[in-house]
Amino acid sequence: MDKFQPSYDNYRKIIRAFKESGKYMDFPDALDKEEFLLLHHDVEFSLDKAYALAKVEAEEEFVSSYMVQITNNAYNAFSKKNMTLIHEIADMGHHIGLHYHLNGQTEYEDVRDGIRDQLRVFSELLGIKVDRFSVHRPIPEVYYHKIVVPGVINTYGPDFFTYCEDVTDTTELEIRYITDSKHRWNYGYPDAETLNKYKKVHFLIHPDSWGEQACDLYGMFDTILREKNEEMIKTMNGEFQRFSEIKDRILKNWRR
Repeated sequence: MDKFQPSYDNYRKIIRAFKESGKYMDFPDALDKEEFLLLHHDVEFSLDKAYALAKVEAEEEFVSSYMVQITNNAYNAFSKKNMTLIHEIADMGHHIGLHYHLNGQTEYEDVRDGIRDQLRVFSELLGIKVDRFSVHRPIPEVYYHKIVVPGVINTYGPDFFTYCEDVTDTTELEIRYITDSKHRWNYGYPDAETLNKYKKVHFLIHPDSWGEQACDLYGMFDTILREKNEEMIKTMNGEFQRFSEIKDRILKNWRR
C-alpha cells in the first residue's frame, strides 16, 4: 500500500504525531536545541489550498510556516483575494515566509540580493513582517543553504538543514529532511517511529497535494487546473461584461 495518502484526515493524524513527539517547535526556538521537529509549507500553485490546510492546522491548535512566491505564474500573491487569504492565514497564528523563485539565477550574490529585495517588497505590501524564506527548486551553485539575510530565517540554513548531495533514505544526517515532493514521501515517513528515531527532523509538506480526499498525481493536478479555470472565468465575468455572451460557447468547445 502506498503510504502517501494526502487527505486532511490523514494530515490531522500527522499533526497529532508531531505534537505527541514533544519536539515540534518554530524555527527560532530550534536554535541550539539538541532535539527538534520543524515544518514548513512551500506554496507552489494555490493559495486556496494553502488556506484550506492552514484551517486544518488551526482546528488542531497547531501553527506552521507558509512560504509564498511573489514571482509565480500560477497565482498572484498581491491580488485582493490572495492578500486576504494570506492575512487570514497569518491571523490563525501561522508564520508567513517568502518562497523565492530563482527564475534562472545562478549566482549566489544575485539570489541573496533578490531574496532581500523581495522580502522588503512582500513585507511592505502585506503589512506583516516576513521573517523567513525558502528557495524554490534550489541548485547547488547558488549555495542556498548558506544564504544569510540579517534578521531573517533561512529555513535551509545549517541550523535547520543538513546539506548533502545524493541523499537516500539511509543517508546519515544530523538533521533528517523529509518531504512530500513529487506527490510522495521522500527520505522518510511522518510516523511515531520516524519522529522518535531522529533527534532533529525537518519536514517540507506542500499544501497543493492535500485535500478532503486523498488523490493521486493526476487527481492533484486535475483539481488545481479546475480551480484555476473557475478563477479565470470569475475574473473575466467581473472584468469584461461581454464575456458572458460567449462563455457558454467556449466552455462547450472545451468539453468536446
